[in-house]
Amino acid sequence: MQRWLKLSFIFIIIITLLLGVVFTNRQALILHFIKPYLAPYNMTLSCSEIKLKPNLDIVIDKLCLNHDMFDITLKGGLVDWFYQRGITLKGVNLNSVEVKGLKKFKFKKSATAAKPLVQLHSRFKELSEFNLPFAININQFTYQTFNSKPVYTGSFLAADNEYKIHLSTALKTELVSMSLNIFNNKISGKVALNAQPSIEFLAANDIALPIEIQNNLNVKGEVNSEFTWQNNLLNVKQHSENLDVESEAGILHSGPFKLTHNAGWQAVINEKEVALVFDPQSKASFNFKHDTLIELLKDKQAPEYLIDLLNNNKKELIVIKPEGSLKVNFEQQSITVDTITFIEPQSEQSSLVKFEALTTSFNFEIFNTYFKISSQLNVSKEIIQDAISVNLVGKLNRNTDEFFIEFLPHSNIVIKNVKFDSVYILKVKTEFLGKVKLAPKTGLILDLNLESIVSKSILKNIIKTNQLVIKSKLDGSFENIAVSGSIVLDDINLANYLIQGDITQPYIDISMDQLSIPSLLALNIANKLDIALINGSLDYQLKGQLTDMKNALNNELDLSVDVKDVIGEVNGFWLEGFDWRQKFELNNQKITTHYIANNVKLGSIDVGTPISELIATSSINFESNQLNITLLNFKANAFDGSFNIPEFNWPIDAKKAVTLNLQQIDLSKIVELQKQQGIIVTGKVSGDLPLFIDDNIRIENGKLFNVGEGVIQIKDNPGVESLKQTSTELALAFDALENLHYHELNADVFMYDNGRMLLDTVIKGRNPDLDNDVNLNLNINYDLLGLIKSLRIADNVQSEIIQKLQQKD
Repeated sequence: MQRWLKLSFIFIIIITLLLGVVFTNRQALILHFIKPYLAPYNMTLSCSEIKLKPNLDIVIDKLCLNHDMFDITLKGGLVDWFYQRGITLKGVNLNSVEVKGLKKFKFKKSATAAKPLVQLHSRFKELSEFNLPFAININQFTYQTFNSKPVYTGSFLAADNEYKIHLSTALKTELVSMSLNIFNNKISGKVALNAQPSIEFLAANDIALPIEIQNNLNVKGEVNSEFTWQNNLLNVKQHSENLDVESEAGILHSGPFKLTHNAGWQAVINEKEVALVFDPQSKASFNFKHDTLIELLKDKQAPEYLIDLLNNNKKELIVIKPEGSLKVNFEQQSITVDTITFIEPQSEQSSLVKFEALTTSFNFEIFNTYFKISSQLNVSKEIIQDAISVNLVGKLNRNTDEFFIEFLPHSNIVIKNVKFDSVYILKVKTEFLGKVKLAPKTGLILDLNLESIVSKSILKNIIKTNQLVIKSKLDGSFENIAVSGSIVLDDINLANYLIQGDITQPYIDISMDQLSIPSLLALNIANKLDIALINGSLDYQLKGQLTDMKNALNNELDLSVDVKDVIGEVNGFWLEGFDWRQKFELNNQKITTHYIANNVKLGSIDVGTPISELIATSSINFESNQLNITLLNFKANAFDGSFNIPEFNWPIDAKKAVTLNLQQIDLSKIVELQKQQGIIVTGKVSGDLPLFIDDNIRIENGKLFNVGEGVIQIKDNPGVESLKQTSTELALAFDALENLHYHELNADVFMYDNGRMLLDTVIKGRNPDLDNDVNLNLNINYDLLGLIKSLRIADNVQSEIIQKLQQKD
């Protein structure tokens, strides 16, 4: 018993001594247990003020932790723990934690950096496996960067798999708020980010944007996101961005601008792809200064026409609206967007550019999208009064070898109220269909169908049209182009055309067969000629090469013209069967014609007496701004005989006679035209009349002579009877002419500038009634105007000839 008491006493003394040792060395013992927790994080202790509560909880008055990157000071803490097969922490409560940065953060490049989604999910996987076995509550912590910039404050809570952190600026502006729930390898969370403080936070840690962007951008707004992650699948349930980016100075010489970004979306992200769906209200608005944009383009030496176009279409607000889904596939290195629309809402009629089913590679070497452009463009008001309406629908495609634009149906450009010089056009609408392709080896390749409809046009003092339709098919490159098509004016097929070869020096072929001449004359042409045709057609072809676009005469061209079977009234004369064929050649700045014998033909023309079977050979020459026309062997049948002009040249040489050769003209036909009572003349005459033509017409040394015998009978004519009463000689002469059978009739013919004609006539024959020979010398001097008046030729022809001669007199 005594021994047991001794042993008990010794045990109590030992326990007491041990407790005393533990209590007196409690801080060293606590540090001994803490250090193993710090070692894996390369952290050491530099100060400690720790004590035990009676229930053995650890009270931290101050604890200094050191790391290569930062220093941490813990103040006012309580550690709740228990011992069960070792020390186990139940919870840590800290009133204050101070973190002081020592160095700039350096991020190690991950082996999966080339696969960002794999890296992202790897980080989430590591986080999902994190399990904090005790609760931590930090009422307030402060963070100061290594370069002693502003101090950030926040709080942190980790309990029951829930983690919450809040971080604010020194001015108590919330920077970021985040909550995470990690349980059974699943993560769910919410993040709220304040934009401008976040940028400042990155800058404070030298993780910043370029200095010009950092200094000149003012970013306001929030980013909010709610997400879950499990089994390498990140599901963003709701993400919203409400940001205003503004710069008064601009960046990269852009000038002042403002970007307002309001977007919401949901997304599913796996290791290969980001699949995002936009909320319907998502949009971004971009404001900028027009004048600054123009100055920037001028500094970049942009084309003058582009600057003029932008000046005529001042726009300072663009709205960008995404719709549908956005997919980013990192394995295929591609981006796909359902719809992106660019809207300019300030104009009277909102302009837009819409891209649909857009797919592109990350480097944009592969690009595919459908597009729709609906815009109003203003150009020079001096020419086009109204805005040009641009409506284009099509597809853009780019791959490693080529780029092409395909225009789909309903692509058109409409221009209204065009005025320049003497031209006015109410409306021009051009439809586009086909492809434009650009490839490094072949350059620009066209495969386009164009149709331009010109409505209600006026060419002052020339023509008014209702509709001009130009259809074109474009194939090939500018170096080897083929353009074919047709031109239709007011339902008249005017031309078919083909343009081939190098666009700077193309070969052209413009032609039309069976072009109706009456239809052409029915067009609304100013100062119409007095022509009314019921039939006639035109075939023509113009072909050759255009080597000089500025001076037409420097090219080499061939033109063939074939006018056939013209019937109708021309200037009061009825004609039938007019044909004209001519081939023109332009070479060395000269226009000449090929010789075609008898290329001008006229079946008949009625000028009071029929003229028929008119034929001639024409040639035309244009050189040094001088037009010359020549008619050779101009001949026709008239008065049961014929006439011929061996050569007629225009311009007319007043000093050179134009010879009119008459062959067997029937005098009875001429007398019939006068319709004079009691005058009968038979027989035929031939001769030559040299015509000198300038402002007037003169005849010098004309000769007429009879061909065969004839009869002159003048009796019972009131005019002749009155003349007989005035002179015995006249009475004898007219008595001889009452029945003169002549065998010789000659006349020297003269006509003077004043229109008076002199006929020095010799008539030889016999009057069987008087049974004597007759030899008359008559000098007939009369006014040609009076003679024409006496001839009852078509009234309109008569009046026109008289009017012209009176003007010249």
